Amino acid sequence: MNVKWLILYLITLNLTAYAQSYSFNDGILFLNSENYKEAINAFSMVIKTYPNYYDAYKKRAYAKFQKGRYYEALLDYNKAIELNSNDYDAFYKRGITYNKLNLYDLAIQDFTSSLKLKNKFSEGFIQRAYSYNKIGKTAKAIQDCNYALDIYPAFKEAFLIRGFAKQIEGNYVEAIVDFNKAIQIDVNYISAYIYKGDSEFKLMNIENGCLDMKKAKELGFDDANELIQLYCQ
Repeated sequence: MNVKWLILYLITLNLTAYAQSYSFNDGILFLNSENYKEAINAFSMVIKTYPNYYDAYKKRAYAKFQKGRYYEALLDYNKAIELNSNDYDAFYKRGITYNKLNLYDLAIQDFTSSLKLKNKFSEGFIQRAYSYNKIGKTAKAIQDCNYALDIYPAFKEAFLIRGFAKQIEGNYVEAIVDFNKAIQIDVNYISAYIYKGDSEFKLMNIENGCLDMKKAKELGFDDANELIQLYCQ
């Protein structure tokens, strides 16, 4: 064998070994280490070899979502669901992707499909509640939060989103009750302080609102400065 063909043979061996290293399990390892670029590459290689491997599409979609490639993620979730329409998690994650794109009606459809496949799914109820709030259907948002809390009574996001729904309705007193419950679960829950402070200001409870906004600022919410300067000087 001449030197030229030997070199080509060794290069081919190296490329084959490189390609083989990108297995589904390697893609999972890349996901777990938050190396989403290499995860996408790994799952793409798997899909090239196994074009009907639905979980590879789903995992690649998740990696693309994490890179902010939401429309590409949708295409992969669409394919995953086409290959397996009984996976509640695929509908759930596609719904989250729709939320990112402000396509709330489509998100609600997916969360509903997910909940039909797994009815004791508190995260599904919370994400659907978030979508309902975004389109002004606060009563349905509150109902979904109640369902989530029946499943998991210490779900801080459920109290937050239910409180936000009540805030939208102008029911600031009850909203504050929910925000306080979220804070009791997590004393560093910055979003709860922000929304609670806003409700306190709406009720002209200036001292309480200032305490909340100062706590939010302490936790890293720099935009609190404007409200603190307006109300708390």
